[in-house]
Amino acid sequence: MCGLFILTMSDELAITIRGGTGGDGTVSFHSEPRNVRGGPDGGDGGRGGDVCLRANVNLNELPTSWTGRLFAAEHGFPGRSGRKHGADAPSLTLEVPVGTFVWDAGTDELLADMDEHGKTLLAAHGGRGGKGNPHFARPTHDTPREFEHGQPGQERVIRLERVIPADVALVGPPNAGRSSILRALTGARPEVADYPFTTRRPVPGVMTLEGYKRLTLLELPGLLPGASSGAGLGAGFLRHLQRVRALVLVADASMGEAAAAAAQAALAEAHGFFPTAAALPFILVAAKADAPEAPEALAALERAFRGVKPLAVSVETGEGLEELAERLGSI
Repeated sequence: MCGLFILTMSDELAITIRGGTGGDGTVSFHSEPRNVRGGPDGGDGGRGGDVCLRANVNLNELPTSWTGRLFAAEHGFPGRSGRKHGADAPSLTLEVPVGTFVWDAGTDELLADMDEHGKTLLAAHGGRGGKGNPHFARPTHDTPREFEHGQPGQERVIRLERVIPADVALVGPPNAGRSSILRALTGARPEVADYPFTTRRPVPGVMTLEGYKRLTLLELPGLLPGASSGAGLGAGFLRHLQRVRALVLVADASMGEAAAAAAQAALAEAHGFFPTAAALPFILVAAKADAPEAPEALAALERAFRGVKPLAVSVETGEGLEELAERLGSI
């Protein structure tokens, strides 16, 4: 059976993995009542266990408590007399959420994109078993006492980066109304309150469209200037843009004319962290369109985003929600 560890509780961590050492070969000589000086019959050692990663759709996060830990597979068993091969050790399987990138921390090489349930990566090889003494027999050396030790398993440090699989990301400045829109479109239940940084983690939600089409929306925490270089709560969450096909840029219409600059700044942080996001289509939404300052905000957004007409949306009145759903459905 395979050893199994289930990873839960974070978005990025580094661990050390080590394949098991192969079993030693054995020195043995065949012996029976009428032939007490038979030839060498020591068996070879078994292979050390591999360390594998497997994607599991039922897992959501990676564990901060395992950062820096060593996960080592078992060693192979030594050979036995009668040329019996030592047993190979079982693989050690670490289960990770679907959407996890696996990087070699030493070389920054992407080892695998664990993008499908059940996808498996052999991340560290177990060592080969050592040879028993029959391998060292020669015509002039018929009683060899040499053998090989098993080889050590591969050891490496890997970085696991979980990226939530989603079709569309909702981005914008803090308290712009992304959570309310996500709730209205998908039924997801992010915290909603009238203060900044209510959302502290990416929040996914699934929207069901006509023809049983399903679209996964992902709300990212509010983005402040400097988020792409480490400032604000959005700093660690921009990585989730790597999988999305489109953005919904949510501006806060209650800010009036200032809504345009705040929305531009948030979009710039998304592009700064993940440059290819600049090629993604986006829908510009003016949330809280029932606010008295909304007309001023809409005019400022049209000037700031030339060629992109903002969609006025109010969760309170329902304005614009149906049109937003239709636009998302055409992505």
